[in-house]
Amino acid sequence: MSVESVSRTGRSRAVTLSVCLIAIVAAVLGTSLPAHSAPQNQPPRAKAGQIPDPPLPDADNWLCRPTERHPDPVVLVHGLFATPSVNWPFVAEGLRKAGFCVFALTYGTGNGEYPLPAVAPLEESAKDLKHYVDRVRIVTGAKKVDLVGHSAGGLMPRQYLRFEGGARFVDDLVALGPPNHGTEFRSPWHDMPKWVANAFCPSCLQFTAGSKFIVHLNEGHEVEPGVSYTTISTKLDEYIIPYTSARLKGAPGQVTNITVQEKCPGSTINHLGLAFDAVPLQWVVNALERPGPADPAFQPIC
Repeated sequence: MSVESVSRTGRSRAVTLSVCLIAIVAAVLGTSLPAHSAPQNQPPRAKAGQIPDPPLPDADNWLCRPTERHPDPVVLVHGLFATPSVNWPFVAEGLRKAGFCVFALTYGTGNGEYPLPAVAPLEESAKDLKHYVDRVRIVTGAKKVDLVGHSAGGLMPRQYLRFEGGARFVDDLVALGPPNHGTEFRSPWHDMPKWVANAFCPSCLQFTAGSKFIVHLNEGHEVEPGVSYTTISTKLDEYIIPYTSARLKGAPGQVTNITVQEKCPGSTINHLGLAFDAVPLQWVVNALERPGPADPAFQPIC
């Protein structure tokens, strides 16, 4: 067999493996979506051949107006391969009941170029977030929003804050299990030719510790003036390795880094559980209802 034949065979196997992986994830999380979740009481928008994400009952009420107590609408930013309906039903319900206007975008599909959410280069996803935040501000009349992100959705907004001018329009960023300094977790994409990973999931390689994206994002400083940061991590995180990658460097009055087990030693919350447990949600509400980040002394009900 010639070298050229072997090369073609290798590429074919890599593509086949990629398609299988994407099919498995799609079967679990649903098919790809339009760039933004549709507002309530309006028909979902989807491109030909795409299935729209089911509505998130406690979010995207575009008639909601911020109150004096909660002047900043909350924008929920999902994680890799997820959607608002998959990632945020628990948090959206909790925040709505607490009196917040809650919105949730879908990002990172490259307007249909990529098969699943959040797989586009993070620089492109930050632009999706910029457009969505602008829309929320215009519709609600709010000067600023609060961002709550999970996993990749806790990291990507920092690109928006730093390089897309977002710091002017954001009061709080609360991040659940974000890979702020990358992760040592090795995904199947690392075992494929780089051109394959970049074709199907460019962002997957950007989360790696030491990637150009991570180095550039953290160069010089890790937080932006005027924005309050709260990171919430768990020692049992199986994807963000080490879990301390979530922590940000910044002044105590601007940054609060929380590990669940520090206040709830018996907690078994894992990476996905950060978005589906009452303990992290209590910290989220604490951060959003007070000036600055979450109170380091706050004791949630475990």
